[in-house]
Amino acid sequence: MSSWFLSVIFSSSFLVASEAFIIHTYVCLS
Repeated sequence: MSSWFLSVIFSSSFLVASEAFIIHTYVCLS
């Protein structure tokens, strides 16, 4: 249960980080 919870948090934080990186790159290129 604990490891499953950790993997969910890690994957969601990774998604948020990649989304922020994509948005930041898009804003810089515009």
